[in-house]
Amino acid sequence: MKNSVSRGLLSLLLVFTLVTLAVSPFKLSTARAQGGACPLAPEDCALLAAATDAASNLHSVNVKSFNLDLAGGMGDQQSSLSVVGYGPIVFDEGNDTFAIDLTFSTATLTTPDQTQNGPGAFRLVDNAVYFGQGEGDAIKWQGTPLDSGDAQAQLDQLGLNLDDLRNFPIIEALQALNGLPGVVTWSRADDITLEDGRTVAVFNFDLSLAELVGSRDFVNALSEALLPLVGQLMGGSDGGGGSMFSDPSTISFLLSLVLSQLSDQLSTSTAQLSLWISPEDNLIYGLSSTIDVTVDLSFLTSMIPGSTGGDATSSSGPITFSLNFQSVLDQHNGEFTIEAPAEFDPLDTSSLNFDLSNILDSAGISLGGGDSAEPTAPTADTAEFDVAAGQETPGTLSDSNPNDLYRFQGTANSVVTITMRKTNESSNLDPYLKLYDGAGNLLAENDDATAVVEGLGFLDSQIAQFTIPADGTYVIEASALFIPDDGAYTLLVETN
Repeated sequence: MKNSVSRGLLSLLLVFTLVTLAVSPFKLSTARAQGGACPLAPEDCALLAAATDAASNLHSVNVKSFNLDLAGGMGDQQSSLSVVGYGPIVFDEGNDTFAIDLTFSTATLTTPDQTQNGPGAFRLVDNAVYFGQGEGDAIKWQGTPLDSGDAQAQLDQLGLNLDDLRNFPIIEALQALNGLPGVVTWSRADDITLEDGRTVAVFNFDLSLAELVGSRDFVNALSEALLPLVGQLMGGSDGGGGSMFSDPSTISFLLSLVLSQLSDQLSTSTAQLSLWISPEDNLIYGLSSTIDVTVDLSFLTSMIPGSTGGDATSSSGPITFSLNFQSVLDQHNGEFTIEAPAEFDPLDTSSLNFDLSNILDSAGISLGGGDSAEPTAPTADTAEFDVAAGQETPGTLSDSNPNDLYRFQGTANSVVTITMRKTNESSNLDPYLKLYDGAGNLLAENDDATAVVEGLGFLDSQIAQFTIPADGTYVIEASALFIPDDGAYTLLVETN
C-alpha cells in the first residue's frame, strides 16, 4: 500500500492533535470555574507547581528514548503501529512547540492488508510536517504544510487549528479536570532510579473516561465544538433557523443523551498518565501514558432519529483503541538545530479525511437511509389518520413507528395552533412537529415551543397561530428528535 507507513504516522499525529484540542476548550472553561486545586500532600503539590514553573522556562529538551505501541480498529479490521525512537524538541518563547526532529530506530505498521517495517524519521519545522523512510543519508522524505490539505479542512469544520498542537500544558489541564468529581485520581507512586543514577518522583494521574464524557462541562464544551459538524451530518449545514439541528441547545441535549450511553460503554476503559519529576532541579525526566478503550456504537441505532441498522459485515463490532507510550527526557535547554529536509516529495494525505458518517456506516448505522435522495414528503394521500379541530388525539412513537401523519381540513385565512406534548412528564421524548399542504409542501415546523405556554413542557412542540393560506387538506407530521422507551404523546389542533 503506497505510503502506508507515512500515512499511519501522520494519522497518529492527528490523533494526538484531536485529543489535545478536544481537552483545550474544556480545560479553559473548567479552570475558570474550579480554580485547579492539587489534592496531594503539600510537599507533592509544591513539587508539581515547581515542575510547572520549570517547564515554562524550557526552550528545548531531548527525547533520549521513546517507545510507542498504538492499536485499534473495528471488529476484525484491526491495525497497529509500533515505534521506537529518539530526538530533540525545540521551543520558542511561551513554551510553544517550534520544531521536532525524531528518528525512528524501528517502525512497524500492520494493517488488515499487509505489514511494513523499517527505520524512519519525523520532523515538524516551519509549519510543515515531514516523514522519512530509511536511515542516515538514505532517508527518502515526504512532506506537507500543516495549514493545507483535506485533513486541515476537516479539522476546520470542528473549529480546530493544528497550530494549537504547540501548546501542551499537561499539569494545568490535569488541575482543571480535577475540579470534576471522579474524573481524575492523583497519586504519588514509589520513586524510581533512571539509568544515569538520577532518582525521580513518580506521579500517576488516572482518568475516568466514563466520568469525563458523562459530565455536563464536557457536554457543553463538546456541543459547542461539534455544532458545525453535527449540523452538517444531520441536515443543518446551512445553519438556517428552519433546521431542527441549528440550535446549540438541541445539539447539547442530543449529545447529553448519547454521551450518557457512551459513559456506560466506557465504564471498563482505562487511561493513565505518569510524570517523572526530579526533586533536584524540578524538571520532568520522563512521562508515560496508557489508554485502553472499547466502545460499541450499536446503541446509536436506537438513539439517532431516523437511523437504521445496517447489515453486519466482517468489520462490524466494537471499536477498540489502545495506546502505550513511554519517554525518557534529558538535555533540558540544550542547543539543537532542526531544519527542513533539502529534498522531499509531496505527502499524500487523501486517506486522512475525517468523515464521521463513514465511521457510523461501518458500525452498521445509517443516517437518513444511506443515500443522498430526499425523503418523500407526506401528502394528503399518504396521511394515516384524520383529526378535527378541538380534538385531542393520543399517539405513541417508537423505533418501528418514528412518526404519525394526520389529515385535517383547513379554511382559507383561518388561524390554527397545533400542539404536541409528551404524555409522561418524566419521559425524554422530544416532540417535533411539521405542517404540510396536501401536495407535500412544508409550511411550518417546530421543535420546542418558544413562547411560555401554560401546560407545555420544555421539550413540547407547538406550531402557533399559523394562517391557513387556502381551502384544502393539510397534513401534520408528529415525530421526535429522540424517542425513548416511553414515546406516548397527545396531539391537539385548535382554530380561532
